[in-house]
Amino acid sequence: MKKNIFKILLICLITFVGTYSVSASSLTLKASSSSVTKGNSVTITATINSDSKIYTIEGNMSCTGAGVNGGTNLSYDDISTKLSSKSFTYTVKPTQAGTITCKTSNVMLRELSQDSNYSLGSKTITIKVTEPPVIPPKEYSSNNNLDSLSVEGYELDKDFSKDTLEYNVEVPNDTQTVNIKATAEDDNATISGTGEKKVSEGVNKLEIKVTAENGNVKTYIINVTVKELDPIEVTIDGKKYTIIRKEDVLEAPSNFEKTTINIDGEEVLAYKNDTLGYTIVGLKDEDGDAKYYIYENGEYKEFNLLTVNDISVVVLDYPKDKVFDNYIIGEFEVDNIKYKGYKSSKDSKFYLIYAKSMNDGKEYIYQYDASEKTLQKFNEDILNLIDKYKKDVDNYKLGLIIGAIVIGVALVLTIIIIIVKNKKGKKKSKVKLNKISSDINF
Repeated sequence: MKKNIFKILLICLITFVGTYSVSASSLTLKASSSSVTKGNSVTITATINSDSKIYTIEGNMSCTGAGVNGGTNLSYDDISTKLSSKSFTYTVKPTQAGTITCKTSNVMLRELSQDSNYSLGSKTITIKVTEPPVIPPKEYSSNNNLDSLSVEGYELDKDFSKDTLEYNVEVPNDTQTVNIKATAEDDNATISGTGEKKVSEGVNKLEIKVTAENGNVKTYIINVTVKELDPIEVTIDGKKYTIIRKEDVLEAPSNFEKTTINIDGEEVLAYKNDTLGYTIVGLKDEDGDAKYYIYENGEYKEFNLLTVNDISVVVLDYPKDKVFDNYIIGEFEVDNIKYKGYKSSKDSKFYLIYAKSMNDGKEYIYQYDASEKTLQKFNEDILNLIDKYKKDVDNYKLGLIIGAIVIGVALVLTIIIIIVKNKKGKKKSKVKLNKISSDINF
């Protein structure tokens, strides 16, 4: 009887301990956020807390809805029983608005204080998924108007108006700089071209650009005319120019020596290079653009200096007799200056130019590679071969023509001889027939 009572008490004790252990172990399910915007990620964490050290965990966690469909396995096995808490995470990124439902299923725990696995039940949580907020596109101002424009110390030729884009102002001969001031109508617009600007004798075209917030650009122009002392004007191809007399207007080209020449009875600034045999002077057009021109016997010719790496040449007009067959004129740019050359096709990056070398003053054909940006002498042996080929072809064509003529003449003569012989044969036959006929009649 005592033994039975002891057994009953032991069973009750074990049952009580087991029940206590199960109630002490737990499963929780949490999300990093209870709501999320479509396209953003959210992490779900399943945590198992045990009353004693954990041997094994089994189970699953799944998430569905709002474009999400997946899950993770809640498996854990550790015979060393180091942990009494274990977490599992699963991250999802919804692609639709709606609700994500995440739940656990079949979660079983085996812990140190228990002889077998037991269920921790199931948990469910939901995450709300919303559409991202609609942010209206930012509207950028298109206002690129000036609110004011002036040249400090001088008056423009007309009152400023935001719709008037060009103005003129005249300053004394000794003026070297002018100060341009301007303000924009819109605070978000930016202005370039203001501040101190260098000017020289003649017309100086100064541009003030206003860039609106949206990128639209408006350009205002002030033509600053520096009075000249006895200006010397020249006309080239119907266009008027003024001779530049001051050194600081144009940078003197290298390898040229400063000199003076007499034009219209006055000494003017010039530069010369004995190797090239050129004397150049600076000219400024009515727009204020300045450039050097070759001066010779009262004539002016544009001075086109091309410098690529260590090679400097003066570009000349390309002789027509040196142009390859089927080559076309193209345009390339070096240091913001445009040059013309001949190339074999529209897409070719190789240009042939005719130029005078700064080293020896001789004229050569050069090849400019627009891709590699290199300049080198063109192998003129190719030209000689082409000329020889052309001559050979011409001689061959001439031989064919003469041969054809000879053959034609011989053929015509042969035909004539045949025709003449046939005629003579017919006459003889006719005489014989007449004789035979006469004999018969007789």
